[in-house]
Amino acid sequence: MKENQFAVGKAEYSTGIVLRNDGTFYSYGQDINEMYELFDNYIEAKNFAINLITHNPARILHNIMDLRN
Repeated sequence: MKENQFAVGKAEYSTGIVLRNDGTFYSYGQDINEMYELFDNYIEAKNFAINLITHNPARILHNIMDLRN
């Protein structure tokens, strides 16, 4: 990662397993750069993360349920 870049990582909600950029499980020893989406500014990274979450209804439902508990 270069200076002033932002990274967004992804993990499966129910297990916490880290996901690669293609959605498959990351395994120890694989290229760590395949785990993150890199952005040159915070706004792009934030918009990517929000878009990723809002287009996955199962994650939204789980997040709402966690907030109620």
